[in-house]
Amino acid sequence: MAHFIYLQAENILTKLKDCPTYQNRIEYTMLSLKAILLDAEKKQEQNQYLHDWLKELQNVFYQIEDSIDEFKWEFFKQEGTRKQVCAHFSCSAQISANKLRQTRKMEKLCDQLNAITARMYEFHLKEKHIASLSMETTHPFLSATEISIRHMKPSWQLLYPLTDAPRDDDFAEQYNQRYKDLLSDFNGSTHRFFHIVGEAGMGKSTLAKFLYNHKSVIEKYTSRYWVCVEEGFDTQRLMKEVYNHADNKEICEELTMKQLLSKVRRSLKERTFLLIFQDLSITNLGDCDILKNILEMGNHDSKIIVTTQSEEIAKALKLERVYRWPMTEKQSKQKLVANDGESVGNSSIAVDAQNQAVPGPHDTGPIRFSYDLRFHPSIPQNEQDVMTYQTIYTLERLSEENSILLFKHYAFKDGQEAEKTEITEIAKQIVQKCKGVPLAIKCLGNLLSSKTRIAEWQNVENKLRSLQEKDDSILPILRLCYNQMPSQLKPCFLLCSQLPNDRILSSNDMIQLWMAHGLLHSPEEINLSMENIGEKYFMELWSRCFIQEIEEHGLGYWVKVHPLIIKLAHVLTQEQSEGSEGTKPPKPFTEIRSIAFQVRNMVLPNASLPEKCISKFKCLRLLYLGNANLQEIPNSIGTLKNLRYLDLHGNQKIKQLPNAICDLLSLQTLILESCSSLEGLPKDIRNLISLRYLWVTTNKLHLHKNGVGTMSSLRFLAIGGCHNLQNLFEQPDCLAGLETLMIYDCNTLKLLPNEMRFLKSLQNLMIWSCKQLTLTLEAVEFRLQRFTIKELPKVEELPRWLEGSAETLRSLQIINCPIRMGGMFVSLNAVERIIIYGAVRFEMTAPGYCFEHRNFVIGGGASEKMKYYC
Repeated sequence: MAHFIYLQAENILTKLKDCPTYQNRIEYTMLSLKAILLDAEKKQEQNQYLHDWLKELQNVFYQIEDSIDEFKWEFFKQEGTRKQVCAHFSCSAQISANKLRQTRKMEKLCDQLNAITARMYEFHLKEKHIASLSMETTHPFLSATEISIRHMKPSWQLLYPLTDAPRDDDFAEQYNQRYKDLLSDFNGSTHRFFHIVGEAGMGKSTLAKFLYNHKSVIEKYTSRYWVCVEEGFDTQRLMKEVYNHADNKEICEELTMKQLLSKVRRSLKERTFLLIFQDLSITNLGDCDILKNILEMGNHDSKIIVTTQSEEIAKALKLERVYRWPMTEKQSKQKLVANDGESVGNSSIAVDAQNQAVPGPHDTGPIRFSYDLRFHPSIPQNEQDVMTYQTIYTLERLSEENSILLFKHYAFKDGQEAEKTEITEIAKQIVQKCKGVPLAIKCLGNLLSSKTRIAEWQNVENKLRSLQEKDDSILPILRLCYNQMPSQLKPCFLLCSQLPNDRILSSNDMIQLWMAHGLLHSPEEINLSMENIGEKYFMELWSRCFIQEIEEHGLGYWVKVHPLIIKLAHVLTQEQSEGSEGTKPPKPFTEIRSIAFQVRNMVLPNASLPEKCISKFKCLRLLYLGNANLQEIPNSIGTLKNLRYLDLHGNQKIKQLPNAICDLLSLQTLILESCSSLEGLPKDIRNLISLRYLWVTTNKLHLHKNGVGTMSSLRFLAIGGCHNLQNLFEQPDCLAGLETLMIYDCNTLKLLPNEMRFLKSLQNLMIWSCKQLTLTLEAVEFRLQRFTIKELPKVEELPRWLEGSAETLRSLQIINCPIRMGGMFVSLNAVERIIIYGAVRFEMTAPGYCFEHRNFVIGGGASEKMKYYC
């Protein structure tokens, strides 16, 4: 908690520069408090009174920061001009009734702060100062505005790239051979159901990704779908997700189960598909026969893979189980005796001298253990090869040898083991504490990869020895890795507790969340924007394995946080909220600053929900009402003066936004994506002087001339799903700071405006699914880093203005555009990553590139960093 309060103090000190009346009174107190906060963080767990004191301090800090903002915006409104908001304002200006009220409020808060500060000496806290964040990541990271986008997920080729499964250059040939055996068995098997079973953190998703993305699997299955099963899913919700992936559409209306089945059947008909359900539980399935029904919709060779923590689904399917993954001798004997209480008397099993089953005539591929049971009597003989067997891959904890191999891969950079034998011995002791769980091994390995001194390794080993072990859980190890984080990262990680479990997220969603809570202000990074700082924090969490399943998509990343990591965030957040005594009194409305209604998978809320939120929670900084079936937003939205983040995406019945929304002068993020009935933006939208991120959908022909083109604070702009839009924006001369522009699904848009020449800071340009759009522009001088076009049938060559980015362009993606690739492609010598897919003709190629003829690029360039995907 103290780390969070430390950042609050930084924010307040920065804002006080614009409020000189209170600067002298508050600044000294804030500096004194900052000095002892880091020591308070270490001692609060053992001192309930200190914990309560920090909670009081945090609440006052919030109120002071909000009051400074309100004071500033009141001055701005009184002046009536946007220009003066950037200047220092004086409290000697004419005092209105509101300003008088705010002055009294600030005086009261200053008195409260002084009273709380006077008590800090009771705790004998020492002065400590935060160190600069060390960004010794093990992965390369992108620039500030390489933002991931939610719309591209269903249709891009690599939903889950091979990031964690072993490759030829990874740890040991022995470990790779197990994956090769698995692949051979999967490809050769006639079974259609596969279960990857193991406890949390064992690498079930890693195995599934390995199969999903292997070249032989891609060639065999014309359609591949990956469904992340969220908490609370039922059978109907699962069918919706299957349809969303299969038909590349999202079902918005309410359908009966029969209607859903009909849609899915039409989508999967005559397809040979591979469907993966990640983290599926028996509680998500009212009737497991639905999985059989899905398989019957496709061709004979279609398969389903389920990753799960138990064999309950396999039991419910009532198909004979065949085990295809190495087991211990004890497990083998148990399986030979009984199949979870079922008779195996009529089974034909051959056993070798090592008590391992020998593959029978129905088995394919090299395996360590398998056995076959008799055909299930309820299945017709002509379908025995189709729906008789199911395969179960059981994951064990790693052996000590493999645990050490995995640890060395993450702990020692560039494959170089420690030169000092002392570190090697310490490493063995550390690995033993991980109990063979890959997630724990990777987290500790990454933690120690930047530590070169023996004392640092011994310190970690000593902390591991002192951990209280409970039920073989690895949470204590993950907590240790959290405790070793740089101070700036800790509050960012704790906000992961607000993320939905088991859901694919964009890196940008996380960065916007951190921004809304004021976590992206760093005095050590004064030259970086908040987006830059957020990107650095994100990549640091990734390098520490606290964010996994990373997938890069042109402008950013898709991610999925491991359930154990989210559980850790929940535990830590709950402890900080309740304190050491475990008490949790109801939180006052004035202390609630984030509300997110996950209504998509539940009963749609009452239309009065926004009004109730606004009337009760006046201090909100984040309000998420996506897919809430709302028809209007009340005028009272303008009273949420401290709101930083407002997400209304998917509310397709909203036609207009109240102009009162333009009173939200602290608003940084506004998401109006898929609000397809929206007739335009409010007339005073230019008053949103803090807005940095805007995503909008409208049904109008034009965007208002005083709209997005006049918003100088914008850094990210997405315009999409606008089926009537003919003019992009007018007078964009104020968008000189815009870094990322996305345009998609605007089928009536024909031209880009030449006024785009004013976009001097543009780094990332992404355009897709605009059937009539050409890319002709005159007198523009972009210095792009990323350029992506997709499904633009009118674009037959790369635009000439792209030549201006020859020395800066790092990523080029061309998907399903009838482009002739000629001399300009050769001149783009700075490109590090290329994806070209679809009807593309190459007139000449650059030296060092090799191309494979199947309408996509695969080869390798001169740079080792070059990657190509099909």
